[in-house]
Amino acid sequence: MSGEQSQVQNIKDEIAERYPDVTLSDATARRFARVLETLDADLTLKPKKVEAELSDALAAIRAKR
Repeated sequence: MSGEQSQVQNIKDEIAERYPDVTLSDATARRFARVLETLDADLTLKPKKVEAELSDALAAIRAKR
C-alpha cells in the first residue's frame, strides 16, 4: 500500500470509529489528507485558507450523514 493509500485508509478508519453512521469515499478521505497536509504546511502562514479547507471537509462529512 502506498503512503497516500495508507493515509486515506487511516482517515477512513478513524472517521468510521468516531462516526459509525458515516462512510467516507476514497475521494473524501483524500480531501482530508490534503487538509492535513495543508495544516502542516500552512497553519502559521495561511490560517484563513486552512479554516476554509477544514470547513469544506466538515461539510462533506455532514453531507454523508
